[in-house]
Amino acid sequence: MEYTLIFGTPVYSSEKHIGSLSRIIVDNGIANQITVNPGLLGTERVVPINALDQATGETIQMNVSDDEWKAFAAYQMQQALTGTAGDTPNLSALTTDQVASGGITDSSHPTNDTGARKTVRTVGDTSVVLTSRTCVVDEAANNQQYRLKGLTIDTGRPQLLLLDNDNTLPFDTVTLFDEDRIHVGGEHQAPVLESEQESITPIFEQPLADRDDSYRERGQNE
Repeated sequence: MEYTLIFGTPVYSSEKHIGSLSRIIVDNGIANQITVNPGLLGTERVVPINALDQATGETIQMNVSDDEWKAFAAYQMQQALTGTAGDTPNLSALTTDQVASGGITDSSHPTNDTGARKTVRTVGDTSVVLTSRTCVVDEAANNQQYRLKGLTIDTGRPQLLLLDNDNTLPFDTVTLFDEDRIHVGGEHQAPVLESEQESITPIFEQPLADRDDSYRERGQNE
């Protein structure tokens, strides 16, 4: 079944308004959960996609009782500092190949024993939680940046990225995918590691003789 999921869309169950779509949770390439936020006085809850009857982009309809709604897990995603002030979490990005194959090794949630940050989640550790703050970078358009408006999915598989300018981008063009940013239309290159940087000597720091050879070889190749 195809759903159009747009952040902020009102969510109803049995004609009763229960909140709005706050987050889309993608796990191993499948959008299998959303969160519904009832507002300041309610509890944001994690709802499985199979609890939705329809999602048109204007409204989302569920068919659950009040007891079933309250039985859904409360959404929790927070980081507690357990180490020194200089510690930062190791947030790894997922490439589309990793998402498609499921070949993901998770190192982004260290325990207290490491002296780093501890992340408390009510969603899976391999899940990517998308929000309206997620940035979409179109590398094919000079790295033009947008905000994610939502997704269209078919049987859980993302089909289109919906952008805040009302345009769309096909999900199969995604090259980098994490909670903060999505890159499309290009080839993501991993950053140079510090250990690799030590072996790279800028040409202006090379000995003069080697530098002349480098220029000479470059001229011959041209």
